[in-house]
Amino acid sequence: MAHNIYNDGKLTRTVLLLLFRIMSSRIMRRCFHQPNSIVFVTPSVCIKSTSFTTLAEAEAMRFVAASSTVPVPKVHMAFEHDRIVYIVMERIRGQPLSVGWVQRSAASKEAILSQLRHMTQEIRQIRAPKGAGISNVCGGPIFDHRLPGRSSWGPFPSIRDFHRELRNGIELENIKQDGSDISHGLSKLISFHDQLWEEPVFTHGDLSSLNILAQGDKIVGIVDWETAGWMPPYWEYTSAWHVNPQNQFWQQEVDRFLDRPEQALEMETLRKHLVAGAVALPSDTHTVHQRRNLAQDVRFEKRAAVESSAKIPFEIALKQGSLQEAEDILYDISNPVSPNYGKHLSKEDVVKLFAANDKSIDSVKQWLVGQGIAEKDIHVNPTKTWITVDTTAGVVERALKTRYHIYRSTASGQDHIGAEEYSLPNNLLDIVDFIRPGPAMTKVTVRATKPATGDAAIGEPVRKLSQDEIKSVDEAIKSGPSAGGEPHSAANSTLPPYLQICSRAVTPDCIAYLYKIPKATGTNSTNRLGIYESLGDVYSQEDLDLFYSKAAPYIPAGTGPQLDLIDGATAPNSPANAGGESLLDFDMAIPIIYPQGTTLFQVKADQYYNIFGDFLSAIDSDYCSQDPLFNNHKMCGSYEPTNVISISYGGPEDPTDPKSAHRQCNEFMKLGLMGITTVVASGDAGVTDRNGYCLGPHHDIFVADDLCSCPYITAVGSTLIHTIDKPESATESFSSGGGFSNIFTRPTWQDDVVGHYLLRHNPGYFAYNTSEGDIPGDAGIYNRGGRGFPDVAAVGDNGLVAVGGSLGLSGGTSMSAPIVAAILNRINEKRLSVGKGPIGFANPALYAMSKRKGTFNDVTVGNQELGGVGSDRGYSACGNNGFSAVEGWDPVTGLGTPVYDKWEAYFLQLSQELQEPPREHWACLPELPLFSGPTVPTLGRRFFKHSPTTILKLGADHGEGIMTALAHSILGPCVPRVISIVTVSVTTPGGSASNRTRQGLVLTHQPGTPLVQLWPSLTLPQRAAVKAELCRLLVLMRARRFSYYGRPTRQPYIFVTELGTETFASCASRAEWDDSRVHALQNNTTDAERAAHLERVQRGTAAGAGGWDRPVLTHGDLSDRNILVDPDTLAVTGFIDWEMANIMPAYFEYVAARLSGGHQPAWRKELLDVLRSVLRCECDTGCQGDVGAANLDQEYDVYGRTLAAWDAVVDVERIAQGYDDDCAWTFNTS
Repeated sequence: MAHNIYNDGKLTRTVLLLLFRIMSSRIMRRCFHQPNSIVFVTPSVCIKSTSFTTLAEAEAMRFVAASSTVPVPKVHMAFEHDRIVYIVMERIRGQPLSVGWVQRSAASKEAILSQLRHMTQEIRQIRAPKGAGISNVCGGPIFDHRLPGRSSWGPFPSIRDFHRELRNGIELENIKQDGSDISHGLSKLISFHDQLWEEPVFTHGDLSSLNILAQGDKIVGIVDWETAGWMPPYWEYTSAWHVNPQNQFWQQEVDRFLDRPEQALEMETLRKHLVAGAVALPSDTHTVHQRRNLAQDVRFEKRAAVESSAKIPFEIALKQGSLQEAEDILYDISNPVSPNYGKHLSKEDVVKLFAANDKSIDSVKQWLVGQGIAEKDIHVNPTKTWITVDTTAGVVERALKTRYHIYRSTASGQDHIGAEEYSLPNNLLDIVDFIRPGPAMTKVTVRATKPATGDAAIGEPVRKLSQDEIKSVDEAIKSGPSAGGEPHSAANSTLPPYLQICSRAVTPDCIAYLYKIPKATGTNSTNRLGIYESLGDVYSQEDLDLFYSKAAPYIPAGTGPQLDLIDGATAPNSPANAGGESLLDFDMAIPIIYPQGTTLFQVKADQYYNIFGDFLSAIDSDYCSQDPLFNNHKMCGSYEPTNVISISYGGPEDPTDPKSAHRQCNEFMKLGLMGITTVVASGDAGVTDRNGYCLGPHHDIFVADDLCSCPYITAVGSTLIHTIDKPESATESFSSGGGFSNIFTRPTWQDDVVGHYLLRHNPGYFAYNTSEGDIPGDAGIYNRGGRGFPDVAAVGDNGLVAVGGSLGLSGGTSMSAPIVAAILNRINEKRLSVGKGPIGFANPALYAMSKRKGTFNDVTVGNQELGGVGSDRGYSACGNNGFSAVEGWDPVTGLGTPVYDKWEAYFLQLSQELQEPPREHWACLPELPLFSGPTVPTLGRRFFKHSPTTILKLGADHGEGIMTALAHSILGPCVPRVISIVTVSVTTPGGSASNRTRQGLVLTHQPGTPLVQLWPSLTLPQRAAVKAELCRLLVLMRARRFSYYGRPTRQPYIFVTELGTETFASCASRAEWDDSRVHALQNNTTDAERAAHLERVQRGTAAGAGGWDRPVLTHGDLSDRNILVDPDTLAVTGFIDWEMANIMPAYFEYVAARLSGGHQPAWRKELLDVLRSVLRCECDTGCQGDVGAANLDQEYDVYGRTLAAWDAVVDVERIAQGYDDDCAWTFNTS
C-alpha cells in the first residue's frame, strides 16, 4: 500500500490551509482552547498537523475503518504542503479515558475495558499481507517515540531483523562473557529475539488512555494511529504498558484488555535497561567511539538496512594536528592590537599545521589490513587528514561492530547511509576524529523528489511590483546619485525622492546613503568578491542587466561574475529559470563594489545536507575527502578562494553530531588563517529552524544555525528601514536569526559584549551552560555559554531586485550578508592599495572596533517572535518571542549595522606593513634537479625543481621575495606565489659547513613558454593579441596606488641606473623621492652640467602630479624572457623575476625599459609601444588611465613634455654607458 494523498483538491486545500493557520495562531488557540497537535475548524471537522504527522497515519485510519468495526475518525482529506502533512478528519466527540478514570465506578471501568478487549482482538485478527515484515500499514517505516535513538525506523523484512535493530545490532559474539548480570541478561535477550516468530499482527502501537475516547460508558473512538503498523505479536502490550508518564495508572489496566506476554515484557524491560550500557563495551578490545541520540531528530527517516555486499564510501577522519595552536594563531593574527595582525599563513603552512603524524596513519592502516582490506584499497589524502577505503558495507560493519541503514531526508527525499553508533579498537580512539558513514552520514543517491531550496537558502519570496509601483520607483531613482543626481546633503531637511522610497523599496542609493558608502573607483583582479550559490538557484544575466538599467545605470550591461562552477553546476540561467536567491545576492553586492569584480561559486547540489562539502573541496583540497562523491568529480582545489566569501545558505545546528560540526568549522578556520573572510546570513526564522522545529522533549529549546554557530565566520542579521533618516529596527515580516550555539562555547573576543547583554538585558528565560551538543533536560531553553550570533546586521527587507524579467521586492538575512561582505571587500580594496593584506577573519577586529563610539548603528527595537512551522511566518514554534534587540550587542542584530567611513578608517590603520612571506633556514642545499636551457638565467642565480609545483630560485634575496609577494597580491596567479624565503648554509668543497649563507625563494612554478621563444614565429595579429593582453595586465598592476616610493615594510632596495648601482630607503612622499633621486644624480656624475640637467628633469616630472606619475608597482625588467605565454591560447601565464621591482612613479616602467641594456632591440621597441599605450590608457580596459579624463588635454601636454625630457636623458645616458641597439643580453648581478 502506498502513502497516498487522499481527496486532495486545490481549492479545498487552499481554504483548509487558511483555516488551519488562522485557528492555530496563538490568539485563536487561547480563545478556543485548541490542543497543540489538533485544530478544530468546525464542530465536526478537525485538522491534525505536526512535524511528525505522516500520510501513513491517514492510511492506517482508513485501513482500520475498512477492515473492522473499531471506531476511528473518518478521513475526509490528507495532503502534503511545504513538506508538512495535514489530515482533515472527523472530530469525534468524547473524553479521553485519562480524564476522570479514577472516579469511574468498577462497573463503568469493566464495561469500557470489555469493549476495548473486543476491539483489540478484532484488530489483531486482521491478516498481514503475504511476506509482510515490520512496517507501517503502507509498508514504510514504523513510528514510535519509545524506540531507542529515534522515532522513525525500518521497514524490516522480518521480526528478527527488527529485533536486531532494537538491541543496536549486538550479537552474542560482541558480548564479553564474564558472568556479569549484563552479559547474562543480554544473552537471554538475544535468545528471545532470535526465536522462530509467527507473522506480524496489526497493532495500534500506543493504546494509552489519552488515545481512547468515550461518551459515558461507551468507547466512541480510538485516535492517534501514527504508530500503527505490522508489529511482533507482543508489541501492543509492551507499548501500552510503557505508557506516557502523565498517566501511569494505566499500566494496571492493560492486563484487563490485553493478554500479558510475561517473557516479552521482561525482555523489553531488560532491553531498555541493558542495551545502552552493553554497547558501551561490546568487547574488551573495542569502545563505542561515537553514538548519536536521534530521538528528537525529525530530519531523517530510518529505512531499510544496507545490504552487506553494497559498495559504500568508507572514510576515516583523522584527528587534525595542532588545532589549539591553529586557533591561537588565528586569534593572534586577527587581534587588532597584536603585532602579528594580518600575518596570514600560506596554504602550505596551514596543511602542515593540521596534518596527522605518520605513526597515527600507520596504526589505522594496520587495523584496516587486519580486517581483510587490501592495502591498495586504502588511500591517504595528500594533507594526511583523511583515509578513504574502497570496500563493502559488510566489511565495514564487521570492522566497526555496527549496522548500516538508509536514512531518508524528510526535507528533500535524499537517501543517506548512516549508523546509530560504531566502535573502534581502543588504540585508535585518540587518533580517529570520526567515521563516515556513521552518526555522520553520507549521501548515496540522488533523489530530487522534493526541492530543498526553501530550507537552506535564507531568502524571502520575491513580490513582483505593479506597474504603478515600478513607475514610482523609477522616477525616484532618477533623482539619485546612481542616475547622475546630486547626493542628499544633511543640511537639507527635506528628503529627495530617491530617499523617500527607501522604506518601500531599498535601492543601491538607499544602502549607500544609509551606511555612508562612497562610490567605488578601484579595481583589483585579486580582490573579487566571492558569492556562494547552490541547490539549483542560478542567476540570470538578463535579470542583472535589467536591474542595472533601473537601479544602477552606472554599471554596464553584461557585468557579471567570474564563473567558478563546481561539481557539474551550470550558470547562468534564462530569466524563466532565474534564481531569486542568487539575484538578490548580486543585486545587493555589485552596486557597492563596482568596478570591482565578483566570483560565483556555483555548486550543483540537490539537498541541504553537507552542501558546503563540495564548495570547500573546490577551494581547498584538504576538504576533498569529506564526501567521496565530490572526489569523483575531480574538483579538489580547482579554484582559488576570494578574499571575502558571502554565503546566504544555512540550516539548523545538529547538537547530536558535534564532531562533524567541528570538522566543518575548522575548514573555515583554515580559510581565516589564509586571510579569507567568510560572511554568512544568520537565518530568517528567529530562534527556530527553517521548518519551525525547536529542540527538546517539549519543543521549546532554541535552535542555532549550523554555520553561524562556528566562531570563525561573520554572521549577519537583518534590519528594517522605517524611514531613511530614522534608526533601523529588527525585521518585522520575518525574524532575524540569532541565538547561542549548543556546540561551540563563547569565544574570548565576545566575552565583554555578550556578558554585558546577559547581565544588563537578561532575556528572562531559564538557561543552561553546555557545549558539544550536550543539552541538559528541563534546565532551560538556551545556552548562556554558547557562541552568540549574529555578529553584525544590515538592512534585510524590501530589497529591490530583478527576477524573471520583472522588478520585485525581496529580503531575508541573505539580503543583509552580501551587503556586509561587499563593504568588507571594499575595505580590502583600500588596504591592498596601500600595500597591506586583506582583513581575513574579521570578528575580533569588529568587536574591538565596537568599543569606539559611532562605528555601528545600534539597533534597539524588534524581537524574534516569528518562525512558525513550515516557515509560514506564524508565531515562533518555540512558543515565545525569542530574543529582543537592545542597546549594544544582542542575538537579533549583533553589534548593529555598518558605518562605512568609520569601518574603513579603522581597518586601514591596522597592520601598517605588508605581510612578509614565511622564512626558513636550511642546514644544507638538498639534492634537487637543476633547471637548464637557453632561456634559463645562470649568472648570479640557479633554478631547481623543488617539487612538482614549486621551484627554488637560489640567489634571490629577501627584497625580491617581498616584491614578488606584493605583485602576486595585485595580479594573482600570473605572478609566482612566494612559498618561503630560505637561507641556505653553504658547505665548503670538502663538505664541511662554513659560515657563508645564500638566500633563495621557493616559488610556485609558472606554466607557459618564455615569450622570447614564441615571438619570432607569431603572426602580426598574434603579436597584437599578446601586446593587448600585456597592456591589460599592466593597467591592472598600475591601478593599485601607493602612498610611498621604494619597497613595502620600508625595505632597502637596489636600483640600477645608467649612473650605477644605488641603495635607497623607501620614501614617504613625492618630495622625499625627488630629493633622493637628485642626491643620487649628483653623487653619481662628475659633470656638473649633466647633473644640473638631470635635476631639472627630475624636478620637472612633479608637474604631472595630477595622476599619471603617482607611485605604482613597476617590474623594472619586462624582458621577453620574463614573460611567459600559453602557446595555444596566447594568454600571459607568468610575470617572473621581480628582483628589479620597486614602487615608483607611474612613468618609471617606461624609463626602465628604455634604459635597460638587457632588452633585445626588437622586443624593446614592442615593449615601449605597449608602455606608451598604458601611459596614455589606450588599452581596452575601460580605465580612466594615468591621464585624467577630466583634463585630458592639459595632462597629456604635461605627460608629453615630461616623457620627451626623459627620452632625451635616456638617449644621452645610454650612449654614455656604451649601450647600442645591437647589445647582447646581459644580467645585472650586483
